[in-house]
Amino acid sequence: MKKYSLILVSLLLSIAVSAQNFKWKLAVDSVKQSGFHQLKLPTFVKSKLAKNYADIRLYNADNQEVPYILNTELPTQTQELFHEYKIIEKTHNKKHAYTRILIHNPDSSEISSISLIIKNAEVRKWLKLNAGDDKKNWYVLKDRYIFHSINGLAGTSLIKVLNFPLSNYKYYELLISDYFDRPINVLKAGYFDQSIEMGKYSEIGDFTLSQNDSLEEKNTLFEVQFTENQVVDKVHFTFNEAGFFLRQAEILLRDSTQYRKRPTQYFYRSIKQFQLSSFDENTVLFDGFSGKKILIRIKNDDDKPLKISNLNIYQLNTYLTAELEQGQKYSLRFGADLAAPRYDLRFFQDSINKNLPTARLGKLQKIQHEKAKQAKPLIDPQVLWLILALVIVLLAFMSFKMIKDMKKREQKN
Repeated sequence: MKKYSLILVSLLLSIAVSAQNFKWKLAVDSVKQSGFHQLKLPTFVKSKLAKNYADIRLYNADNQEVPYILNTELPTQTQELFHEYKIIEKTHNKKHAYTRILIHNPDSSEISSISLIIKNAEVRKWLKLNAGDDKKNWYVLKDRYIFHSINGLAGTSLIKVLNFPLSNYKYYELLISDYFDRPINVLKAGYFDQSIEMGKYSEIGDFTLSQNDSLEEKNTLFEVQFTENQVVDKVHFTFNEAGFFLRQAEILLRDSTQYRKRPTQYFYRSIKQFQLSSFDENTVLFDGFSGKKILIRIKNDDDKPLKISNLNIYQLNTYLTAELEQGQKYSLRFGADLAAPRYDLRFFQDSINKNLPTARLGKLQKIQHEKAKQAKPLIDPQVLWLILALVIVLLAFMSFKMIKDMKKREQKN
């Protein structure tokens, strides 16, 4: 009985192993120094991955799995930068019980607020703001302003924004009342500025483009055919001698459906509707869709059809971040039926430097020898089902025999 159970377990294990065969691999070039590196995934790699990129793994020369963090660029990223003003004086006047902070605005820029980074303190303070250009003659900008409890729960300091009428003085004098307690600790003074950073893309060049103008339906259809499924995040149109135009357009993706044993039915569904104009850049952004064939439909009404002189299709860059050792050989493998990995490294993403060196990848290779090795233990499905049926019958027979023997023993007793 144990023997047949072991046979059953080994068969099930062979099925599980066969489901994890990798179809493709890429060698990683040797790195010059140990540390974290970025591996940028080419477009032809992303086209072969699962939708959530769960089936990619990184291995070292000893065939050990190397943890990584996977990140995809965003179309736009907003960053808030802190620009610091120089604090040229910070004194505590014990006699008059106030703290004086002198802030320098060297370019006399027009400002209407100052952000103060202050150490946490459970206090209530009165504040007065003066301004001037020569550090002698001062003019009031804000009087009797009150600071309530300064307690930043997210850290040891807190940002307090002091708003005031728009001005362009060279110096700002901050007087903080300290009548009843010790002074607060102002670490920095400055202002926050938002910057928008555009995401980085890679162009997809492996496709064919055909145009079909329909005078009856008053539209133009452009058919884009890729060699394999591609992830599309951005499309840019360039038109040839179009003059002034403003057209409605949409992108449609070829899809399919199948109901029971009926033949597969193909149809096109709309992905996004947009405008094309002679006054715009005619760049369309998407949330990322995957397809092998897409249609671009432009509504012409009574105008002559537009002619595309150039069509650029892009996808957002995707990177693997991993710690690599100098001189060690690594390889990426993908194309298996796997769930997304869960590495501890994901909890330490903020601790890794953003400006990392990029490790180069080699040519795409199809894994054939591993397929051949894994194919040997596999059994024809019909034979497998027959073996499973025999094992079940054998187990049932053994169970029936054991029950029968137990009843005989009970009768004897």
